[in-house]
Amino acid sequence: ASLTPFIYDPEGDHDVVLYDLYHLLLARCLLWSVDRLPFETPIDTPAKMERAETTDLGHTVRDITGDVVKGRPLPAGDYFIDRGLASRSLRVESDLRVEKIETETEWVDPGGAVSGSIKLTRPLKEGESVWVEAIDTWGRVAAKVNVVENRFTVDFENPLSELWDLRAVIQDRRGVVHSQSTPVVIHNTVFDDFLFMLIFAPTPGQNGWKGQLHAKRMREFGINSTYTYLIYNRHEQFYQNARANLRSVVYAEHIGEIFTPADHTQDFTVERHDLDLAELSRMCRQIVETGRELDPEKFPYRMGNFGAESLNARLSNYHLAARFGSPFYTLTGENYLSGEFKGLENSGFGPTTTRRFQAWCQSEFEDLDALNAEWNTDFESWDKVRGILIQDAVEQDQLPRWIDFRYFMRSRVWTQFFMDWTDMMRVAIPNAKTGRVGHDHHDFSRYREHMTSSKLYIGQSPLPEWHEAIVAELPQSFSGDQGFLLAPQSTIRWNYDLQSEINRERWPWLTLMLGLNGFDWENGLAGPTLGGMSAFTPCYSEALPFFKDMAREVQTIQRGIGKLTIAAKPHRSEVAILWAPRNHYLSRCLPFEENGFTGTWLSNTVTYGGAPADCLALLNSLRIRPTFIVPEDLAGGGFRALMLPYNKAMSSAEAEAIRQFVHSGGLVIADNEPGSFTE
Repeated sequence: ASLTPFIYDPEGDHDVVLYDLYHLLLARCLLWSVDRLPFETPIDTPAKMERAETTDLGHTVRDITGDVVKGRPLPAGDYFIDRGLASRSLRVESDLRVEKIETETEWVDPGGAVSGSIKLTRPLKEGESVWVEAIDTWGRVAAKVNVVENRFTVDFENPLSELWDLRAVIQDRRGVVHSQSTPVVIHNTVFDDFLFMLIFAPTPGQNGWKGQLHAKRMREFGINSTYTYLIYNRHEQFYQNARANLRSVVYAEHIGEIFTPADHTQDFTVERHDLDLAELSRMCRQIVETGRELDPEKFPYRMGNFGAESLNARLSNYHLAARFGSPFYTLTGENYLSGEFKGLENSGFGPTTTRRFQAWCQSEFEDLDALNAEWNTDFESWDKVRGILIQDAVEQDQLPRWIDFRYFMRSRVWTQFFMDWTDMMRVAIPNAKTGRVGHDHHDFSRYREHMTSSKLYIGQSPLPEWHEAIVAELPQSFSGDQGFLLAPQSTIRWNYDLQSEINRERWPWLTLMLGLNGFDWENGLAGPTLGGMSAFTPCYSEALPFFKDMAREVQTIQRGIGKLTIAAKPHRSEVAILWAPRNHYLSRCLPFEENGFTGTWLSNTVTYGGAPADCLALLNSLRIRPTFIVPEDLAGGGFRALMLPYNKAMSSAEAEAIRQFVHSGGLVIADNEPGSFTE
């Protein structure tokens, strides 16, 4: 804990001067305890002075931000007069002040212009003038324009920061009389640099003095971005980040069917009829199609904290967030369909979801007799068709029914929901890229223009470029390499990537060569605590050696090779790997097979550890970069060879597409008895 109190400020920043006061009081207490408190004469400066009277003012003068002011006379405003450990406030008065500065817009595209107006407390006299200047986030004057009849226009040509403060300045013969500023956001959607991002760590405006200090020191070592909490409506954080020259990567939502810790320990043998993700998806689509907010009376459904009112509120939130750019917007983290993490899925039984499942089944099967024959069921009509729990499927010998149902839930409900939410977000933020933080329980074959960007769970263990390459390759293949992907890095534990100098120096290059846009730096602690946050000595005077090893390589990449690599078009071979998500669920019905569709203890939510991942690693080791595809990508895709790793389940349409590929001269290489099961 800190020896000074945490002070909440509604605007999200901390008050430097107030912290100085508390540190001063702490210092006086320490000196008093050892009988070393110096005797000081009182400061005799009055609490209020006219501006003209400050010409010969002695002592050290600071403004309200804590910066020392050397010029005299002082402009109108509030100051502090210091001498030794003593300080008192001073207000400098003037009858001429900038009462207000306003702009016609809060943000502007680079190369655009912003017009506005100012209001003074009185008309200017002879010898007095006013102008507007633009100050960038490094404190430099980027533009300066005259004020004509209280109006001005500033051109935002070639801005080098995300924010300019437009400052109206009054001057007379003796210097600056008064000034007042308003910020204008420069809408920058270009993210072509290698990102080194703070996450779950102190950041400007969020953690008092620690956030300001930590970000300032980390910036010196290549940190150039930070996770930004739109999910908590912290719009002020965008401004704080911009002032610290940190780009914002937006944590927008944490959507899924897990709302409380109790959801992980529920009775998974009970169907959840209250969870109806397809209905929420329908509500998002309604906003997309109408461009208007929802009527809660027409859309009364609620799932956890999600409902018509909350969706309307999120839309308003997105309109505000559109002022700033973000490489992508995280829509979900470690969240899942109910029971999915444990492989005991029990959702998908809500009314809208059931109706969609029935319609999907009708499109998949020739008729109801075909469905009953495949599933070992005896449904008499389509409106009786419904999903099933895995326990019941085993008891009733209906595992094909369960496989179809779970594939439908992952592909046509879970994945479709994030596509609909993305489109809803794009009503307010056109062309927004969306993605996830966490595992791979999505149908990536449908994420061509949605959810193409993510923070991936790779690394922190040996050789992720082989074992976990599939985690990056799936979104890269299906998005046409148009996503924005980050890797994780953490000091929560002393992991493999940190344990040796060669590992630390290798990690930034490994992420770049995997086609990623950077990685984050997670501490897991974000409070105003003492200490150097596992990167610096406790007083922040020196960076720790292990951190310097990694940061040195990041800064080398950021000098140019990163931009070049990120902008380059990846070279891909004419070899494809068939991605068939139904096989994931088939492999769970054959649990004792070696080298199944996925592996590891997280096999229900990850893609690595199985035959497709091994196939990719094998081809990569031969310097053949393949592309994951689905059967409809075969025609006209320019592929000459097709790999079928663990493609036991195959539909008639898929089989026919592969036959046509071979008939046209393509080569097919398969394992694990391909096509031995229907879809």
